[in-house]
Amino acid sequence: MKRIAEAEKESQHVLDQAERDVTRMKRELPSRIAFMREQILQEAARQRQTIMMEAERVGAEEAERVTSDTRNQIEALPKMSQARRSQAIQKAIDLLLS
Repeated sequence: MKRIAEAEKESQHVLDQAERDVTRMKRELPSRIAFMREQILQEAARQRQTIMMEAERVGAEEAERVTSDTRNQIEALPKMSQARRSQAIQKAIDLLLS
């Protein structure tokens, strides 16, 4: 009989501890979710910034390439016939406007 009473007392103690743990988890869950959400948002912002910097670098390289191509075409103008020169000028203007 004594063992049964001790076992019941122990099981009640375990049950009480489990209920306290569940209550604590329920209380902590919103802050944990908010923390995880904040981490995800920070990582997304960091990745976005990295992508934007890469896109800007690629855009600058492309602009430099177009500028170089246009400069080369302009430098070659005196060596071309009038018809080809007019066509090259139009093409350069189209490149600059695109």
